[in-house]
Amino acid sequence: MTSIRNFYYYFYLQWLEFINDIFSIIFSTHNMDSVEEICDHVALINKAKKVLDGEINEVRQTYASDIYEIQYDGYFNKLESTLSSDYKIMEVQENHNNTIIKVEVLNKNVLSNDIIKRFSQYGNINMFRKHLPKMEDIFIKVVGETNI
Repeated sequence: MTSIRNFYYYFYLQWLEFINDIFSIIFSTHNMDSVEEICDHVALINKAKKVLDGEINEVRQTYASDIYEIQYDGYFNKLESTLSSDYKIMEVQENHNNTIIKVEVLNKNVLSNDIIKRFSQYGNINMFRKHLPKMEDIFIKVVGETNI
C-alpha cells in the first residue's frame, strides 16, 4: 500500500511541475497582501506602463532598507547608551529580560555581523532578521516615483 501512495505522490508532484511549466495565471488586484500570499511573480502597472517586474522575494529584497529586527535577552538601557550615530532606534518592546528592537543602520559600512557583535555584548540574541517591506509599501513608493 505504501508503494502505491508513493507512486501517486510522485505522480502528483510531477503533474504540478508540468502545470507550472506551461501555465501562468494573470491575477489583477490592488490588494498587495493577496499578491504576497498567492503570487511568486509580480508586475506592477501604473497608467498603462509596467513600472516593476520580478519575483516577489527579489523585489522585496531590492527595496529593503537597512532596518533590522532583533530579539534578545538583555537590558536595553545598557545597550542604548553604547549605540553610536550609526544606529537609529525605531521601536523597542521590553518585557522583563526579553527585548525586541527595530533598528535602522544609518552607516552603510556597518554590516549585519557588526550589529550582531554589538548586541551580543549586552545579551543573548534569540532572533535577528532584516526587515523586508510589504508589497503595499513598494507599490506606493514605485507609483509615487513614476508620478513625478
